[in-house]
Amino acid sequence: MKVSAADLQYKMNIEVAFPDLVQADYSISSPFDRRYNCIAWVAEDIGNWWWPDAYSYWPQNAPRQVTVSSFQKAFESLGYVKCDSHDFEIGFCKIAFYVDPDGKPTHGARQSDKGIWLSKLGNWPDIEHGSLDGLYSDTYGRAVGLIMRRPVKMHHA
Repeated sequence: MKVSAADLQYKMNIEVAFPDLVQADYSISSPFDRRYNCIAWVAEDIGNWWWPDAYSYWPQNAPRQVTVSSFQKAFESLGYVKCDSHDFEIGFCKIAFYVDPDGKPTHGARQSDKGIWLSKLGNWPDIEHGSLDGLYSDTYGRAVGLIMRRPVKMHHA
């Protein structure tokens, strides 16, 4: 597969912003797209930008506040429940929210049905990363703010 100059530039920018990703076995999994952000990606909604401000989509049952409890309420409306471990569990989809040093949510990641973490990096491309640690940074903080899970949706033919 041929790598474009734009892909190389994104890869370089990603590795400058998140130097630990180099060791986290990451790959770019989609082109850049400004229609949605990481929180929308976690919600599996690539048609909206999710954030609890006045200008973005946010579930009605959740307060429009950048707090862990607001994010928890938002994702409870999608069937997620809080759990204690980000470890892979067969039959469950897990999500993790990163928080800054003040405890405010900054980023979300979703675990695939194979245990690989998936993230949308702002306006940048989606990535697959082997662990949550790869995105620990001054930008996103740490993925200890909130871990949630729900049963994997079964698709019937």
